[in-house]
Amino acid sequence: GTLSVGTGSLAVNNAQITNFAGIAFGAGGVNFTSITGTNLASAAGLGFNTVTGGAFTVSGTTSIAGSTGSAIAATNVSANMQFGTVDLTLTSGDGLLLAGNAGTLTTGDMTIAMGTGGNGIRATGTNGTMTFGNVDITNVGTGTGVNLSGGTFDGQVTFATLDITGTSQTGSKGINLTGYDNSKDVVTTGSGTIQGVQTGIDLTNSDIANGVRFQYGDGSAPVASSIDTSGIAGNVAIVTTGVTATGEYDFEDIGFGTSNVSNLTGPVVFVVDQNNSSGAGTFSDPGSISEAAAATADVIVLIDTDTGTGTQTVSMS
Repeated sequence: GTLSVGTGSLAVNNAQITNFAGIAFGAGGVNFTSITGTNLASAAGLGFNTVTGGAFTVSGTTSIAGSTGSAIAATNVSANMQFGTVDLTLTSGDGLLLAGNAGTLTTGDMTIAMGTGGNGIRATGTNGTMTFGNVDITNVGTGTGVNLSGGTFDGQVTFATLDITGTSQTGSKGINLTGYDNSKDVVTTGSGTIQGVQTGIDLTNSDIANGVRFQYGDGSAPVASSIDTSGIAGNVAIVTTGVTATGEYDFEDIGFGTSNVSNLTGPVVFVVDQNNSSGAGTFSDPGSISEAAAATADVIVLIDTDTGTGTQTVSMS
């Protein structure tokens, strides 16, 4: 059938809010000023399954509390969806589940207070453009803040900011991009913080195309964002196992504190200028070739510090 709602609000207590399944929205769409679900004690809060037609819009706040499955779930939706402010408080399961949606998703600022396990935001399969406001995911236990593993997106995914806070549990992750394969950017445009999780960002076997970017933070120095996994044994700030050489992964805005970044350490470099000089082997204080030979550096870099027309000579004898 076809459903059209000009305007209205929806409030449900102690039951699922609604499930739009196998339905076409009218050309004018379905429009609410607010949606509230309290004490749900049920698997799903607000559901969309195989929905076509006009847009679904909530101009005000969507507030859902007590779900044990997915507070909001959208599967095979070609209709565009737009939400204002979104506040989700979970008992367990996922906050926002997106699977195989051709339509676009736009939200205002979003808060997700996690329950037991699950994902704050889970996007899987092929999805269209997704645009989020400032997203704050808290109380991440053994689950994941944002899980895009195995996802392939037809449109760009953008967060204004993304902050994720965990409870220092083994197995927890801030962002999971395992097996992520995409031809569109996934970025945050403002600075953010990931803390209290065992793995900050998991890029295992990520394979994005050339010209495509994953970015956390605002993408430029000086450092204003942070990934702090230091409070958990076996922590890793960014897992890079199996990442392909294509695409761009931008963490220029990130500081890591005392998190484990041993896998991100580059080669040790010793810088040399003219023969018989002596220094620490840095670009600001170059050393001699004999010092370089005695050092444990992986790479020796030769530079010419003469600002005139002369030529410096480094003797290898």
